[in-house]
Amino acid sequence: MVLLRQWTIKKSLNNLGRVNDLTALAKSSNVYMFHIAMRLGGADYEYNGPLNIDPSAFDTIRNTFSQFGLGTLTGIDVPNETIGYIGSSTLGGHLLDFVIGQFDTYTTMQLSQYINTIANDGVRVKPRLLLDTTETDSTTTTYTNPVQVLSVLENIPAIERVQKGFRQCVTDGYCVALNNLPVTVAAKTGTAEAFMTDEEGNYFDSPNSLLVSYAPYENPEISIACAIPHAWNTTSQSNLCLRISNEIYATYFDSNKN
Repeated sequence: MVLLRQWTIKKSLNNLGRVNDLTALAKSSNVYMFHIAMRLGGADYEYNGPLNIDPSAFDTIRNTFSQFGLGTLTGIDVPNETIGYIGSSTLGGHLLDFVIGQFDTYTTMQLSQYINTIANDGVRVKPRLLLDTTETDSTTTTYTNPVQVLSVLENIPAIERVQKGFRQCVTDGYCVALNNLPVTVAAKTGTAEAFMTDEEGNYFDSPNSLLVSYAPYENPEISIACAIPHAWNTTSQSNLCLRISNEIYATYFDSNKN
């Protein structure tokens, strides 16, 4: 738990105790990420005190995230792609929000490129809807849209740790609902804060359901980026993306097997 002066308490969903990087990914330890953010910002944390940080930490994190496709154009071959919202504040509390995905916003296509970059061992590829075109009356190819590598991450050991953490999310974490499939899956859950109003105009929490995943873990061939707005409410208290992704994987691999 982290408490800053004039901020509400910041914490993980559950009290996880001491965790390493793998468990932090598998069980979504916000506190683990908070401490990373504090170190990046050169902060000296004091309970219920101010959090003074180097504002360049925001740029450092954004530059790193962009190497996975977050907060930048993915390059998909359709017009009018957007990059989402980029926060302008440089307050210490917002840096903590930033590292757990509660400050800048990302498109589902960016989330797709992010999980694919991890599955591809750090190689970020431009997404394509069109592979090629041919003449209507022949097989002559008139246009080819080749694979384009946008960037390559050099810290392979770090990528491998993330991959292991995502796999552990399925075997012993918040993605365990995907562990009953006939293939090995790596995944990461997310719960973006969101709000709705009732008929009387009263606000209530209604977070978005998020999940990124790929399979098989050892040799990926399919990935899923699922985002469902306002999926968590008083009548639905489970990650719907887990259920949807489970069905997609089951259908895909069953079809390929047959």
